[in-house]
Amino acid sequence: MQGLLLRLAELDADAENAVRVIAYFDELVRHHADAVTVLRAAVVVARCPAGLRDPADGQHLRMATDGRRTRIEAPPPTAATRTLDESGLLVWLERDGAPQPLDAIILERFAVAAEVAVDRARGHAPAIDDPALVELVLAAGTGPAERGRALRLLGLRPDVPLRVLAAPGGAAERIVKDLVRAGRLARGAELGDAAAVLTTGAPLADVGDVGPLGVGPAVPPDAAGRSWAGARAALRLASGTVVVWDDLGPLALVAEHVPDSAIGDLEEVRRLEALAGTAPGREAIAALEALCAHGSLRRAAEAVHLHHSSMAARIARAQAALGYVVDAPAGRQRAYLALRLWSMWRARRP
Repeated sequence: MQGLLLRLAELDADAENAVRVIAYFDELVRHHADAVTVLRAAVVVARCPAGLRDPADGQHLRMATDGRRTRIEAPPPTAATRTLDESGLLVWLERDGAPQPLDAIILERFAVAAEVAVDRARGHAPAIDDPALVELVLAAGTGPAERGRALRLLGLRPDVPLRVLAAPGGAAERIVKDLVRAGRLARGAELGDAAAVLTTGAPLADVGDVGPLGVGPAVPPDAAGRSWAGARAALRLASGTVVVWDDLGPLALVAEHVPDSAIGDLEEVRRLEALAGTAPGREAIAALEALCAHGSLRRAAEAVHLHHSSMAARIARAQAALGYVVDAPAGRQRAYLALRLWSMWRARRP
């Protein structure tokens, strides 16, 4: 860990190095570093003196680049500072010249890690990846101060929009690893029978082959519960695919409000389920999905690398099962809705 810290001090400021700074301070938190260790890390990474004020005793602790510590009354007027509103913890960096490009990120992560260290020393800091923190962020009844603190402990900024992802239970760790590997900031937890992941930006291209995944809308952190509800609704429509809430349109109303029992009673849903019981039937359903996605037999056949006659045979099998022509605009629309409802119902079956 110390070797990584020393290498960070030699890096230029770009997105990759910003991610490394974030990851390093996160590692300090996970390894239960105390406040002095966090302060020393900030000094080495920033290559300048730094300090912090513990709000409990009000004293300002400063560390020079040679590691010497002193107590001072306040940070120098020219120091770059960051104060956490709820806890009152203050950190700073002392530059002789102009600020460096990574200073804002270092200050932010320094402040979060120092707050966790100070709280842990008092015996009431939760673990950085405690699922209770994710639940606090998503719960509708969480107050602004409590949610803001939970966000900071998770490493998420209260002023940056976040997006919630929903997946079947057991997938949170894998999705978080995929996002972090791609340079994203992500935190996840298993909540009941679903996995919840908090992240920022548009992460779809960064998630590997994770199976069904619902992506909620980007929202201010104080509305995280709304993104979680959207992500879970999108997950109902995700049959082995990624479904984005923003793309659902009117289907969002169905995903949120139509009960599974009503969907399971639909004749077309029952017919699709019977069709899925055989290998040829599953091929027919896949062909139907391709036809709905691409709009014509020719384009659908090209997309799935089938000969036109093979695609036509599979579509004919799907039409026979459903009882109507699907190779026409009205039929494709009806088939698309039937497929989405069937996927919703299938995903929720025990």
